[in-house]
Amino acid sequence: MNDVFRRLAIAALITAAAHASADGQTVTLRTAGPGPGPRILRGALAAPHLLVTPASGQSDLPKDTVYSTTVIIVGHDATVASTVHGDVIVVGGDLFLHPGAHIDGRAVAFGGAVYNSSLAMAGGNRLSYRDFTYDITAVPGGYALDYRWVRERTVDHFAFPLLGFGLPTYDRSSGLAMSWGPTITLDTGAIVFRPRGRYRSQLGRVDAWADLIAEPWRRFRFEARGGRGTFTNDAWIYGDMVNTASSFFLGEDTRNYFRADRGEFTAHYTFEGATASITPYLGGRQERDWSVRPGIDAEGGPWSLFGRRSRDDMLRPNPPVIARSITSVLGGATFAYESQGLRMDFDVDGEVGLATSGRPSFGQTTINGSVRFTTFGAQRYWLDAHAVLSGGTTPPQRFAYVGGTGTIPIMDLLEQGGDQLLFVDSRYEIPIDAFNLPFGGPPTVTLRWVVGGAGVESLPSLEQRIGVRLAVSLLRLQFIVDPFTSRSHFGVSLAVGR
Repeated sequence: MNDVFRRLAIAALITAAAHASADGQTVTLRTAGPGPGPRILRGALAAPHLLVTPASGQSDLPKDTVYSTTVIIVGHDATVASTVHGDVIVVGGDLFLHPGAHIDGRAVAFGGAVYNSSLAMAGGNRLSYRDFTYDITAVPGGYALDYRWVRERTVDHFAFPLLGFGLPTYDRSSGLAMSWGPTITLDTGAIVFRPRGRYRSQLGRVDAWADLIAEPWRRFRFEARGGRGTFTNDAWIYGDMVNTASSFFLGEDTRNYFRADRGEFTAHYTFEGATASITPYLGGRQERDWSVRPGIDAEGGPWSLFGRRSRDDMLRPNPPVIARSITSVLGGATFAYESQGLRMDFDVDGEVGLATSGRPSFGQTTINGSVRFTTFGAQRYWLDAHAVLSGGTTPPQRFAYVGGTGTIPIMDLLEQGGDQLLFVDSRYEIPIDAFNLPFGGPPTVTLRWVVGGAGVESLPSLEQRIGVRLAVSLLRLQFIVDPFTSRSHFGVSLAVGR
């Protein structure tokens, strides 16, 4: 009982402080600074939010409490175990996510770090901006924030973060893949070199790989990487950890693979504005490719809880590729925009494969983007898109695929593929605050429309799906239907990915 009263009292104090700040005090971003982080802060301060002003100790957003808008905490650490329909932003401190936290937007820390919990959910990114912070100055009517660069440039070092181990991954081609190697920092932090050895249990091989990042000026960086590895064009469907879990537990690996020796370099320069930034890059690549298991004659593979012996799951063959060398020119750009609740992020990657050794040339452009904004209250609209446009004689190792888990339901996994691809996933999310749950926050109803397809040299007739989804804590219940054939599907899944 005392704990209940304590949580209620803390919630009342924070809410009172936030409303007092909204009524009587403001925070002014006097010197914003460059880059995407300051744009996030500027957009949050310009939109509706609850403000917790500087105070001693740390702020707690307690369990079983719902905040209907973005919460901004200035001047101290914060913990979150509540439901927040928006972002949680800490300026000048660390942000600790506790079990049961449910943040619709992003978890952001300026001048500190975001510390995650495996039992916390955040719909957006977890962003830690440790290389700069804001000096907080009391001014009439509130506080002013001034950007200050605090990047550590002290000594060179040779270190083994996490004892040198990278996060392991698991898939039907490599099995368990584990990497190990040091991080070498030179020129007082301007150059970072990461050599790695990556063991792949199913192949019985150790691949050597190395990354080099040089940042002589804040807006310019040079990247070079090379070695032997297993590659895919389908990583846009699910991230590494989600695909690892899907492969291990369900036997559903949402990627096709090929092997290659690859070396590439790129130079990047960032142009920044008040609400947007664009980073074009230019570079080159040399690689030698070949096919990788499983093939059509595979009789065994990595273990999985389900689908281990299935030709549609862990034994699903990788499409064969043409064993060849490719010399190509790379170019593209990343674009980010954020203003008054509207967020847009786009990546455009171009490759021109040169005609060498009797092989014809080809060109390919890959576009990956998202648009999201709030509509009424805590309701949100999301649109994710992925497109591949190719010309010339495109080798199969540049094909991309859609279908099934992660893309278009009521299709076989990666059923369609080729050098032309279009995928659009449109979602309208409606949190049901009246039924806030003790663990996981309020249920969310999502109205969904999916369209897409892939083919060689041209797109086929596009597949469409419409449906509704209910997300309750970590579970999703989804009903989706093909409007043209009336085929439908009802499924239960974990609340990961799209």
